[in-house]
Amino acid sequence: MEPYTIVAGTSLSWSRDDAYAHGLWAYQYIFTGPQQITLNASGDAGVVMAEVVVADTANWSAGKYQWTLQRKKDLEAVVVATGFITVLENPVGQVTVDHRTHAEKMLSLIETRLEGRMVSDHESYTVNGKSLNRIPIEQLSALAQKYRNLVAKEKRREAGKQPARRGLFRMR
Repeated sequence: MEPYTIVAGTSLSWSRDDAYAHGLWAYQYIFTGPQQITLNASGDAGVVMAEVVVADTANWSAGKYQWTLQRKKDLEAVVVATGFITVLENPVGQVTVDHRTHAEKMLSLIETRLEGRMVSDHESYTVNGKSLNRIPIEQLSALAQKYRNLVAKEKRREAGKQPARRGLFRMR
């Protein structure tokens, strides 16, 4: 089966079964996303085989792609399967990377803003006819709690745990 992720700058091979894969059809993967990529595959003994070498994946742009496997013969083309794959940036070329999720980044920004507001607690002020209004502390606190909950939910999911549930019941 097709992989869910590919790291740019690495080699990879995969296969999938197809009843028509006996050398009479030509197979091709088409990836559409940040760029379009076409990859030829071979079909024999009921199996479609794809192989990608380092030189090919080195120039692939990171991002989410939709892949389509086509089988072609003469003027006939048939879509065999489709799916999604994520191309990850090659870690060899990366100097620094922030692996935090969006929720973790937002929580950090909001908490930093809240800490700064404790020192300078003006919600609005005017200088030379120009005014500046800031988000009220109550709204920032509510946003921080929302993102704390999201971060906790993501961490539970990463750990393979079930989502936290609140059970409400009544005793008689």
